[in-house]
Amino acid sequence: MVAFTVDIQSLDGRLVFSTDGVSMTNHVYEPLITFDVKGNLQPKLAERWTFPDPRTIRFGLRRNVKFHNGEPFDAQAVKYTLESIVAPGSPSPQRSFLDLIDHVDVVDPLTADVKLKNPGARSILRTLTYWGRIMPPRFSADSGAHFSQAIGTGPYKMAEYHPGERFVVERNPQYWGPPPQAPRIVFRIIPEDGTRVAALERGEIDIAMSYPIDQIPNLRRNASLTFEAKPTVRIAVVGFKVDRPPLNDVRVRRALAMVINRAQINEQLLGGFGRVANGLLTPEIFGYSSASQPPAYDPAQGQRLLASSGHEGFRMQLGISNARFISDRAIGETVGAYFGEAGVQVALDAPEFGTFIREVFKSDSKYDAYLLSWATNTLDADFGLTTPFDQRIDTLTNYKNPEVSQLLADARATVDEKQAVSLYQRVQAILMSDLPWIPIVQVPVVVGMSRRVRGVQLRPDELIFFWNVGKS
Repeated sequence: MVAFTVDIQSLDGRLVFSTDGVSMTNHVYEPLITFDVKGNLQPKLAERWTFPDPRTIRFGLRRNVKFHNGEPFDAQAVKYTLESIVAPGSPSPQRSFLDLIDHVDVVDPLTADVKLKNPGARSILRTLTYWGRIMPPRFSADSGAHFSQAIGTGPYKMAEYHPGERFVVERNPQYWGPPPQAPRIVFRIIPEDGTRVAALERGEIDIAMSYPIDQIPNLRRNASLTFEAKPTVRIAVVGFKVDRPPLNDVRVRRALAMVINRAQINEQLLGGFGRVANGLLTPEIFGYSSASQPPAYDPAQGQRLLASSGHEGFRMQLGISNARFISDRAIGETVGAYFGEAGVQVALDAPEFGTFIREVFKSDSKYDAYLLSWATNTLDADFGLTTPFDQRIDTLTNYKNPEVSQLLADARATVDEKQAVSLYQRVQAILMSDLPWIPIVQVPVVVGMSRRVRGVQLRPDELIFFWNVGKS
């Protein structure tokens, strides 16, 4: 039994968005390709892929695979799934990440050509490891907006779902791959840290995801429990709506960056299990640059810069992520305190996460600034940098920089990986100069578990799979 903090959102795999939801439903649904624990591309429902031209990815599909309801997995299923996600008016939150896809051609039952609007096969390939898990066409079309089941091709079938409480899966005896070890997995939804910790201590659950850092000393004293921790590709950032004064003054943003003690946040609030974020990407991500870093911690210089800008003592509404990642509220409150020490009058708001994230994405948000996390789960800079900073789609920061947008478009279009890296490095240099976001820390995944549990593997993309996890 495993406890997560966030529910799956929907039984329709196209509507699942959170990392917790993807981790749970990935036991039922499968993508065309995937990453291994080191971030290398691996076959899944597609056995091979080629690039006939810069706007085409040709997938050779796995034979003799069936959905849990008996529908065949084939090129028509790939076409249905991807085209339904990117269709005009699609409710899928995955649409913006796959919008480079124009359509899918069925070459034959086991060959699908994913056609792109513009060159960008390299970036969309990595995106398809995370989004675009394949749906059964007939069942999905019949279900419309009202899914009663999660039906995929995966190693587990859905057994039951009680929204906000639990999602239960059972081994799929007809699975195309090696059979999973655990015959049944119960995913419980326990957002409250104290309740999740208590459930683990009482033996009601075997694994507690997002284990609270401040409870690790107690866990270490419990002979029956242990934990694992690893930095991920999730970066905690302070973001600004850069089109409103005084945050439209880069001197103000730079001054605020200088008063944040990122190393102290990592040590005191993340137990040292994370890493100080020296950029908007992490070393695991294709396109990462270590050359461009945020301003160093120097509160005295930051206060002088803020005073010289003429905006000392301004008012700010700061929105804070709450119960989305480890210590998020505490990190946001600490950042607010740093700003307060610099003379900024800060009003804090930390609503439940759904309310918070909807407000953050509004271009006219009530928040002037916000503390959130951004995870480049596809391990490609295109995903990590385009949504927040491409002026054609960005509402997170309202940042308008035509050069950045063009560099991102050029990087997406090229099939030359060296050229793409060079372009992404230029983007990161500009962003660390303009500072629409201040990177704070690389957030760890921390998992508390019974000492009897074996086989848990933590991945930098935060996904966690339990089909090879067992108990001694």
